[in-house]
Amino acid sequence: MKKTILILAAVSMTMVANAQFRVDSIGNAIVSGNVNNINSNYKLTVEAVKNGIFLLNDAQVLTDTYGLRVQNNLKQGTGTNSAIYATTIYQSNHSVDKTLNPRAYGVQAIASRGNKNFGVSGIILDNGPGAGIYGGVSGAEAGDNVTGCYAGYFDGNTKVDGNLTVTCNILTPNLLSSPRGTYQVTEEETERDCLGKLSNMALHTFYTQPKEQNAKRASFSDEEFGEMTWEESTDPVSQQSFSKLHYGLSAGELEEAFPDLVYELQDGQKAINYTELIPILVQCINELTTEVRTLKGENAKMSRELNTTGLAEVEATDIITLSQNDPNPWSTQTAIRMNIPERVKDAAIFIYDMSGKQMAEHRISGRGNMELKLTADTLVPGMYIYTLIADGKVISTKRMILTK
Repeated sequence: MKKTILILAAVSMTMVANAQFRVDSIGNAIVSGNVNNINSNYKLTVEAVKNGIFLLNDAQVLTDTYGLRVQNNLKQGTGTNSAIYATTIYQSNHSVDKTLNPRAYGVQAIASRGNKNFGVSGIILDNGPGAGIYGGVSGAEAGDNVTGCYAGYFDGNTKVDGNLTVTCNILTPNLLSSPRGTYQVTEEETERDCLGKLSNMALHTFYTQPKEQNAKRASFSDEEFGEMTWEESTDPVSQQSFSKLHYGLSAGELEEAFPDLVYELQDGQKAINYTELIPILVQCINELTTEVRTLKGENAKMSRELNTTGLAEVEATDIITLSQNDPNPWSTQTAIRMNIPERVKDAAIFIYDMSGKQMAEHRISGRGNMELKLTADTLVPGMYIYTLIADGKVISTKRMILTK
């Protein structure tokens, strides 16, 4: 009996040494192994070396249940008021072994694979201003820039490693309504010759590969989470992304023509601002439209000059023409017919792919009714554009389709 009492006393002393509980004069509760050095202004303070508090909600009822519910009623005052305030800090006096791949989360939430489960749910009531979920980078004042009502608001660079699905519109501030300040460019600063700069760009195609990563989470056992592959752990849109062919531009090529559209990310990769590439494409259309109008005006002027000479009809041999290739579509060989008047000094047929990359050039040395035969030896199946240029001017452009 005496021996049993001594064992119980030793266990009790060990528990007291490892963790002590104290309630101060104003009702604050403190659980700590070094309670004398804890000065808490909170109703409950828990100091732990490894795990602090574990809450298990194992309810099986058809009503709302909570593992932890916290309500913060702000009645009047200033400052930041949080229902839950979480920080994670690497202490400056501790060295971090980065080979261990350390992670630190202010809040970590994991949802199971059941029906409509969410790791984090954020909802904003009324009309704001505010956001259900707010994210900011270091140096950004918490929510000062939020003027509307949003489900999510991210103040800083945001990266999505995967597919981003948007069911409505993607809106970007325009030049005259940006909240960050505006600058009106002058006519001299407006970009010119966009078509010429983009003519050297090539269309690039690629496939995205599944990432080599372990889909299991440390908080789940192998039996709970299963042997999941990357494809199995993603939604159907991500699975389709792996099998579909993707299209893009080379950041290096675009940077030579439009360096302001290319950004360098923190990991060293380069990204393209495709949104601001749209106005440049519009400018290219305008330049093409101007060229077409100029050519039409020159042809009309030439017709008037011929009519004023008393020639009621113009000889067919004096008009530059380009016919549709025959056959079209084609698989092995096709012919392009054209008429090149004797007055033309230089003429050529240029072939481009749909990205604008030049694939071939055929000089036309003869005059009159000419025929250019093409074979499929140097081209891959697809849609192409061929253009007749005479004496440095675009005469006509047509499309053709090469099949297997």
